[in-house]
Amino acid sequence: MYLEIERLQVRMTITLKVVLSLLLPSSCSAPDRAGKGPPDQAVRPNCPMPAPVLEHYDTSARGYIIQLHRGMVASEEAPRLADRYRLKLRWVYHNLPAFSAEFPPEVLAQLRCDPSVESISYNVREPELSGPKGS
Repeated sequence: MYLEIERLQVRMTITLKVVLSLLLPSSCSAPDRAGKGPPDQAVRPNCPMPAPVLEHYDTSARGYIIQLHRGMVASEEAPRLADRYRLKLRWVYHNLPAFSAEFPPEVLAQLRCDPSVESISYNVREPELSGPKGS
């Protein structure tokens, strides 16, 4: 039962991200608080085929979601990558090979070149959901 709830939460989060990315396309090129562009443009990866950075950059959302290659176990790979790149882990997904973390732009460039990383997505701020008044 718990696993089904966790899967539903992940599906809902991914669906929400897709919907938000379609509704807020202008945030892709929005400058951050320091007046710079998205972090993936701040430092270039030093490898021939870096993992892509997906989603739109949102200055109000912190962190990234790192998607690992199929067959990898996030609960094993996330701590290894966190130690190697000094990532601040936020969440490790157990039903798909992914985890969320916070790190600076220099680390983003390095992580894009790690062979275990399939893609990196900007995190998006989830809107506050509230029920009807009085509930």
